Amino acid sequence: ADGVSPTRLQGEPSSSLPFGDLATQSITVATWVKFNALAGGFQRDRVFSIRAGDQNNWIELYVENANTIRASCKRTTTVSSADSSPVSTGVWYHVAVVWDHSATTLTVYVNGANATTATGSSSNSGSPAITGICLAARSQNNCHQSGFFQDFGIWDKALAANEVAEIASAAFDLGANSGNYASSANLKLWWSMQKRTGNAVAIVDSSGNFNIGSLLGTY
Repeated sequence: ADGVSPTRLQGEPSSSLPFGDLATQSITVATWVKFNALAGGFQRDRVFSIRAGDQNNWIELYVENANTIRASCKRTTTVSSADSSPVSTGVWYHVAVVWDHSATTLTVYVNGANATTATGSSSNSGSPAITGICLAARSQNNCHQSGFFQDFGIWDKALAANEVAEIASAAFDLGANSGNYASSANLKLWWSMQKRTGNAVAIVDSSGNFNIGSLLGTY
């Protein structure tokens, strides 16, 4: 079944999220996405955006040049970017971004495969406090992409490559370890679109951390 198609899905972070500091820890973000349209260009088609208040720290995933998925991670004035192979409309993709703080590497995965890795900086030039987590939009504005989303998860560690492949290959409860996936204890947010009831605006956080998402706009 298709997931929800939000104009913008936003969560207000709470103390249970792992983002007291975006600059001193590792993070993994993953979701299922199906694009209805791919425009590219300046506004870019956002998959997700996680940003700090002073704009000196962020992790984002978006479509670059109409059909290439690009992950970006900023810790200081340097922006680390990692590209995937081209994507198409009408196809479900599992996409994951892994920031390994210790190795200062940013890796993007598509359907469980390591697309590419970039090396960045682990330093921080400003306030790292998170102010916005969005699907299908940038956290400061409403530029959005046309598509559908399924499960969206955030972990406070760099998932191993075989763990990313495991969650991409089969649908199962992210709150329980299965096969090569052994990081359920590190799951800090899990928006499960299939658990949404009717036309409810709220998206339940199935991680148990009560970080409820809110659908904004037309969906």
